This record gives sequence, structure tokens and C-alpha cells, in this order.
Amino acid sequence: MLHISSPWFADTLPQHIGVDPGKYDAYLDLRYEEDMARMWELAATADVFASTYRPAVNERFGLLPEQLAAKSERGIVYMSANAYGHSGPWKDRPGFDQNAQVASGFAMAEGQGGTPRFSPVFYLADLITGYFAAAGMMAALHRRAIDGGSYQVKLSLTRSAMWAQELGLLDVADQVEVPATDTYPAETVSIDTAYGSVTALAPPLRFTNLNLPTHPRLVPYGADPASWPSQTS
Repeated sequence: MLHISSPWFADTLPQHIGVDPGKYDAYLDLRYEEDMARMWELAATADVFASTYRPAVNERFGLLPEQLAAKSERGIVYMSANAYGHSGPWKDRPGFDQNAQVASGFAMAEGQGGTPRFSPVFYLADLITGYFAAAGMMAALHRRAIDGGSYQVKLSLTRSAMWAQELGLLDVADQVEVPATDTYPAETVSIDTAYGSVTALAPPLRFTNLNLPTHPRLVPYGADPASWPSQTS
């Protein structure tokens, strides 16, 4: 997996450590023609293109789904996730997890008629949307392998928060016996990185006849060239 970011708008270090193990990390500044041309070259040979920018940003740089599908050599899966959905008056508004909790009514429901409250674990839509994205991309790749073509997987943080509400709410009175903190010992894995030893939760599932990939690398943003790893090995 090749993660492309701007040298001027990098994520915070905690975000990077939390979600980027196993990725190759390169910089491209899409305001420059040479970097933009390189992005198009990468996209033309990609199986999956994932973007969490607003539609207006992707349109500005010529990175809309139909544009990349036209350039793709064998069909592409385009995963697009944003804050408020892909249609309607808010589709080009920026937003984060907590904005989605408020816009969807989740924070109001969690506050039980009083002061609105975020999810007890603070993050909600970010993680759920990521899981949905992974499932959607795998389903689209499977369909491409059978039928060919290009596919778009659409998600939004607000819709994910709405989905969580549709599961139903637990009565607070039924939660009095829930422990205040975790009591089950966590299983973790550690890797050596440029930032020192990084420890994270181990995969929750194991399969008898399937070895899950490991993620032994974590490098600073911009540490890798903007090319597929096979092209530089």
C-alpha cells in the first residue's frame, strides 16, 4: 500500500503511528504539474485508489472516479469517503468524526436529552467507516475479478454514525454492572520503527489455513519514493 500525502498537510504523529504501519509513505505536491503527472501514472496502474477528500478537492486535481476509471489499464476500485455524503448541500463541507456524531444526531441521543455527548470511546465514525471501506473494496475487487470493469465504493462518516444508531441504544440502567475499565488482558504486537518500539493490539481473529500479513515497517512521511515498491526493489 502506497500512502501519498502533501508535504504541507501531514497528519499528526499519533495518527501516523496508529494507522500507517505497513504502508509505504511518499510525498507529492499536486499543485505542481510534475507531481500531478506522477499521481496520474500511479493511479493508472493501481488496483485501488482511496481518497478521503471532499468531491470538490478531487475534482480540482482531476481525481474523480470517472476520470481515473478512464485512465486505468485494467479497471480500478475507487474508495471515496467524506464527512457528509456524496450528494446534497453538505457534500463539499469538510468534517471529522465528531462533526458526524453531531450532524447525525448521535451526540444528542448519547446526551439523553441533556448536554450532547460524544461516543464514550470518543471516536466512532472514523473506525466504522474504515471497516466498511475495507469490506467494500474487497467486494469490489472480487466483482472486478469476475466481471471486469471499475467500481466506486462510497462512504461517509455521518452515514456510519447513523448506522450505529440504527443498531439501537442500550438502557443505561442495564449497564450498571459493566466494569469501569477493561479487565481482560490485551494481546499486543510490537514492531521496531524509526520512532522506536511501537506496540498495538494484535489481530482479533486467527484462521487455521490463512496467514494474515504482518506490518513490520513504519517510516516517516515522505521517506519512500512515489512509486510502487516493486518498481524500486
